[in-house]
Amino acid sequence: MILCITKKEVEGADVTFSSDPIGGDGIIQDVKTGETWPTEHVMVPRHAIKESNDAKTLILKGIEQKRQKGGEAYAGGKTLVVFLDGPVGEWKPNVVARDLPDPLLLRGCLGGGVARRRGRRVRL
Repeated sequence: MILCITKKEVEGADVTFSSDPIGGDGIIQDVKTGETWPTEHVMVPRHAIKESNDAKTLILKGIEQKRQKGGEAYAGGKTLVVFLDGPVGEWKPNVVARDLPDPLLLRGCLGGGVARRRGRRVRL
């Protein structure tokens, strides 16, 4: 849902999020084109961020968790969404992309996070 709101705000895209009837974590759909992105989600918990606040390392670890869960049969064609539950500092998607495993098995990867500012949760 967060990704749909972001995509709408940034790109003006008309997208929705729904449950996945075959057991994935959800499906993002472009309402105009009908294109869909089956998704798998990984939440990097706050305690893991305290151990390492290196976003690249945490994202790559989340990707590896999904790759190991069931290989191509499980991950193939899905977009992995990695949520970081806390501040991890600046990270650069192109730097993370250069270190993605080969074969990736997933269709693609997205990252996002949640930070606290003055006691309130703020989506990044």
